[in-house]
Amino acid sequence: MEAVELVGALQGLGDNVRILLTSRTSTNFEGFFKDAVRIDIKAKDEDVRLYLERKIPKHFRLAKHVCADPKLQDDIITSIAESAQGM
Repeated sequence: MEAVELVGALQGLGDNVRILLTSRTSTNFEGFFKDAVRIDIKAKDEDVRLYLERKIPKHFRLAKHVCADPKLQDDIITSIAESAQGM
């Protein structure tokens, strides 16, 4: 079942059902939620960096390369954080 079909089916369940939907920005769902409360959440650049600083050393392959070239971790983190754009 496609996501749009699923949302349509959930909305057909009646007024006693409440839906919490999380997704990336998508125009596919805009028509379903004209009267809905919308909260935009974006990751801060520093949050992304902190997450990556904690995860990279735990990733076996990456940790091996980062130990050999310490600047590589900074390059990876900067590249991903810039590409994330608050995602």
